[in-house]
Amino acid sequence: MANLYRILVVDDDLELCQVIVDILKERGYDVNFVQTAEEGLEKGLSNTPDLFILDLEVPKMGGFVLCQNLRAHPKTKDIPVVFLTVRDSDFDKKTAMSLGANQYITKPFRRSVLLKEVENLLAAQKEDWVMPRLPSQLKDSAGDSAAKEVSKPLAPPTTQSASSLPPSAPSKPQAQSEAPSAPISELKKDETAQGPVKELKTFESFAGKKEEKPSKILAFKTWAFKSKKNKIISIGVSFSLLVGSTYGSFMLYKKFLGSKKDKSKTAESGELTEVSVNVMQAAPAPFQDILSAVGTVAGGSEIELRFQTEGNLRSLNFKEGDSVHSGQVIAQLDQTQVSIKLERAKSEYYRYEKLYALGGVSKDRLDEAKVQLDFAQSELSKTILRATQDGIFGDKGVEVGEFVTPQKKVGTLVSLHTVLVRIGVIEKEIDKIFPGQMVLATVETYPNVEFKGKVENISPLVQGQSKTLMVEARMPNTGKLLLPGMFARTRIIIYEKDNVIALPNDALEKTAEGYRIFIVGKENKAEVRSVEVSYVSLTHSVVASGLQAGEQVIIQRPQELKEGSPLKIVEVEKSVSKVEGGQEDGAQGHEETQEQPIH
Repeated sequence: MANLYRILVVDDDLELCQVIVDILKERGYDVNFVQTAEEGLEKGLSNTPDLFILDLEVPKMGGFVLCQNLRAHPKTKDIPVVFLTVRDSDFDKKTAMSLGANQYITKPFRRSVLLKEVENLLAAQKEDWVMPRLPSQLKDSAGDSAAKEVSKPLAPPTTQSASSLPPSAPSKPQAQSEAPSAPISELKKDETAQGPVKELKTFESFAGKKEEKPSKILAFKTWAFKSKKNKIISIGVSFSLLVGSTYGSFMLYKKFLGSKKDKSKTAESGELTEVSVNVMQAAPAPFQDILSAVGTVAGGSEIELRFQTEGNLRSLNFKEGDSVHSGQVIAQLDQTQVSIKLERAKSEYYRYEKLYALGGVSKDRLDEAKVQLDFAQSELSKTILRATQDGIFGDKGVEVGEFVTPQKKVGTLVSLHTVLVRIGVIEKEIDKIFPGQMVLATVETYPNVEFKGKVENISPLVQGQSKTLMVEARMPNTGKLLLPGMFARTRIIIYEKDNVIALPNDALEKTAEGYRIFIVGKENKAEVRSVEVSYVSLTHSVVASGLQAGEQVIIQRPQELKEGSPLKIVEVEKSVSKVEGGQEDGAQGHEETQEQPIH
């Protein structure tokens, strides 16, 4: 059962880790993840899983070094390793496989591909196909077999004549130099650990000469037997090594090719290989290309509140977060000095007004007094800070009793009838953004509420090391749910059209003449079709002409696929309706379950 297997994911992308964990847990696997290579090695050794999923760019050590360490440790050397990474160069793939990886999957990936590879590797691990024993292990095993073979009793040596004795053989072996003499008739009946010893006739006996002493005959027999025994041991070891190497090669062949039947093309029959393919059934549907990004909520308008004169702060009537209406007094300075000046100006003006009526002063002197009065009144009004619009008071910067100057900010008045969502868009994507595009946003506080707005402004300046441009989208804020400072997950609809056919980019092949695809033709054979493409996203393309609804398009084309190849359809997918930042959303998937490629 799948729920018996433990899987460890090592990736520094927290959001992607959670997605992978959810995908695998749906199939019943016990899944955990860590975000550094050191944690992956430590957890892999302390609580050994049944399979590792590694990223190449994992911090502290890197995926390659982690894989090498896992292969070097006895507890993890045979555990399957899958690399799941955005790097798709041949060099990285070859490096990963040379270090002992069992599979290399590039992002974006399909959940069906990940699940299929995991299931295959775990099934192969169960049958001991994943990591066949190394030649050194086979050699050790062969050595053990040879040792067992040597420990068995050997068959008695055959009778040899003196003519077969090698020239270098000693006439008097040291092992038997002290052996007592015995009649030949007794030697015929003697039995040793190697079996009964038979009579050995020497050259001299055939020549009618006197035979050698029985001790010399027995010594020669012992030497001949030991020589044959050494040859048997050597042959046994070599044979065991050959068997071990052959077994290892067979298991590797079985792993990669499995038990599929041989349907290759033969010269006699002229039959073609049946190619297994996944297809997508073309169907017109609304299509959206959506760019996903993270933004920050800001007020629809933000006004910094400052006094126009200096003085001691006498009162502050609002706290941060309080609602403020237009015209309300927010803060007030001490008015003692300006009130005295105002009273003097009033008295002076009234006195000159009476004198002017009696003809005691000129009109110019009266006008000058009026200017002084107006100035004193304006000085008094500057000590009072009023709200110029409805909003929320925030970002307080002063306290009561503090001496305040015009450079000191009292607070900020934020309008929340509408809000701005500021989104950082990378340089290469900015040409897809223009004012008026629809923007959808969600915040963690209200995950089930989707806020809608439109792009209002695009900054012409590239900011910082991130090389992003600021895009501002204005959104209505009914109920004042969106507050300044909130993080928002946004989706900008950069392309939208009804009733079009969209295909994955890996289903199309770009040639000098244009684009072409492979479809399932007559008699279930591959057919090449030229098509016209009107829009290309990161992962999908919109086909304008050349393809009819209901036709089946081959996706993820195998290398052996050619025009006229007989096809075996493994999986049928539905056409896509929405692409989100290079990720499909919702409509792509199996006929039974929906699937989306994941970054």
